[in-house]
Amino acid sequence: WQTYNWLINESHEKFKIRKNKRIIVCGDSAGGNLTLALLNMCIDQGVQLPCAILPVYPCTNKLNLGVTTDVKYFTPSNLYCIHDPMLSSEVVRVCMNSYTQHTELDTKANYLLSPLFTPDYMLRQYPPTTIYIAELDMLKDNALRMVSRLL
Repeated sequence: WQTYNWLINESHEKFKIRKNKRIIVCGDSAGGNLTLALLNMCIDQGVQLPCAILPVYPCTNKLNLGVTTDVKYFTPSNLYCIHDPMLSSEVVRVCMNSYTQHTELDTKANYLLSPLFTPDYMLRQYPPTTIYIAELDMLKDNALRMVSRLL
């Protein structure tokens, strides 16, 4: 958030470029989540939006990462992490708990943590968005849900 604000407000002085620049924001996995969260924050704060965003395999729903016992949040693509040598269910759970250490956050309603829950009025303000989704990715089903909300 602070880097983006510096980029749109102050970088033109340091790099001697024109102020009204066209910015595309992209990020992979957790970075895809940050890309969507940044856009939501820009809309919330009335800050200049990027001209496009490119989340790659984004994490869009913190509530069902890894294999969950809660049927309400289960998606079939969650099963891909059961035997994944790099991103097992337990590794994903540890990463997400580290990512969201602040327990006062209402993770069920927080569209900065789970962009899938972004209100419709904000989605209508999104710039052109391309979301890359992998076939065998545990984040696939929720990324597809995000795409369907943007259509």
